[in-house]
Amino acid sequence: MDGLVQYFILLGSVGIGYAIAYLQFNFKKFHYSSQEKLKEKLNLLFHLDDDREISKLLKSLEVSKDTFGIHLAVGGHYRKSGEVEKAIGLHQNLLGHPEIPSHIYGEVALELAKDYMAAGLLDRAEALLLKIMEQKEYRALAIPKLIDIYQQEKEWEKALKIVTSLDAKLVGSYHSRLAHFCCELAQFLIDRGEYYEAQQRIRASLDFDKGCVRAAFLLSDLNAKLKDFNSALTNLKKVMHADEAYAFDVANNVLQCVSFGLERDVALRFLQKMYNDHPKLGLIVGISELLGEMGREREAIDLLENHLKAYPRLFGLLQLAGFFHSHFPLTTSKVGVNERVLSDIVEVCGQIRSEISLYKCLCCGFEAKSLYWLCPSCRVWSSIKPVVDTPLLSKVAL
Repeated sequence: MDGLVQYFILLGSVGIGYAIAYLQFNFKKFHYSSQEKLKEKLNLLFHLDDDREISKLLKSLEVSKDTFGIHLAVGGHYRKSGEVEKAIGLHQNLLGHPEIPSHIYGEVALELAKDYMAAGLLDRAEALLLKIMEQKEYRALAIPKLIDIYQQEKEWEKALKIVTSLDAKLVGSYHSRLAHFCCELAQFLIDRGEYYEAQQRIRASLDFDKGCVRAAFLLSDLNAKLKDFNSALTNLKKVMHADEAYAFDVANNVLQCVSFGLERDVALRFLQKMYNDHPKLGLIVGISELLGEMGREREAIDLLENHLKAYPRLFGLLQLAGFFHSHFPLTTSKVGVNERVLSDIVEVCGQIRSEISLYKCLCCGFEAKSLYWLCPSCRVWSSIKPVVDTPLLSKVAL
């Protein structure tokens, strides 16, 4: 009899356990299903940009550990839609909620920091991001935002300090940017005439990125100011070997060396040697400028013409027209065509030359007349390159 009772008790326990497990499974299934439907509805409202319905939905959802994700999604939508104040209020409310899980805190704080940045409240964003940095799992997400802030405020020392404090693996992914931060500090020191300190910063830049073109340019500039022209030209040679797209800027730097006292013959031989190794329009432009200053205008014209025949470029054509106009009087006896027509052509070429964009960002297409190391549009370092060697049939900014 006792055995029979024990049997029924055991059977009942199994049945109750099965029932509980069944109910728990179905509740989770229902809960998961309802969450998915809620997200689908929310995505639809985002697509329709229906803020009134989004607000109604948000009010109907009590803040809990199960709805934090929904509230975060709505906050992100507010920020992207330009309603930053709403996003800030929502994320502040989430951050102060007593039931917020510890593993969610960093995510909410990161969203709030993004809100502050969007609102231009950089000091608040910086303070919050530094606090987020204390949580190891969110450190890699906070770093780029902090760097964005320091770049906007030109706080290069802070940017260097925060990145170099990371693990070696993370620091490696920032080497290119760290090199630019050092270059920014070096340029500031050069402008103040603190050449020795500037040189130390440039060396630090090259320690981070041995192929940093900007550092080589800065060293060349510094060498020229100190009348060390051999070193200046050596560094410009390094630029050409690293990225020949900068040929136009290399030629301009050589001309700058001439203005500091480098002999024209030495500069000319250097550019001719570089042109033999790298037949780029930018170098020919520099050579023609030097030849013009040395009274060898016809030789300069011939060089420009021969290069254009081999490599047709709009900028080269404009340069030829401008050079011809500067060094040769427009008379019928010399040019053999109507002076007025040729004069009009040269004038139009001059206008185009003054309006053409010499540089373009390879990431976002931003165009400029001077070189930026940090694109003002997409905020990517070293993405802007000279486009003077753009073929005639390619799209050229006018």
